[in-house]
Amino acid sequence: VVLNDVKEIIEFIENNFSQKLTIDGIAKKFGYCSAHFYRKFKAATGLAPTLYIKIYRLEQARRLLEMGESVTQAAEACGFDDANYFTRCFKAHFGITPIEPSSLYLNSATQTERWNKLPPGSCPV
Repeated sequence: VVLNDVKEIIEFIENNFSQKLTIDGIAKKFGYCSAHFYRKFKAATGLAPTLYIKIYRLEQARRLLEMGESVTQAAEACGFDDANYFTRCFKAHFGITPIEPSSLYLNSATQTERWNKLPPGSCPV
């Protein structure tokens, strides 16, 4: 996976994050075997492809919550089939539950600043 391929793959992920994405499917689409794709993507980005997808989805869900979407709507729109799993991942990544942002930060002028101060975490894959 060369740099241009990684850029194309990231663009594909970002344009299709709400769909079911699998390592096998993405690797096949770009002409790689799954193991080779996984190793090269991780080497180029520092993240496993599954973790990259999950973090991107969580960031998009955060934006939807800031705009007033419900937890269920944000989870579904961002490719999470299970709201409980989404809540666990959200809390692991942001350090707060997804209910807190919609009720605590929605009306705050500094909501983005508050979000940016939250400690990053990682959601279990």
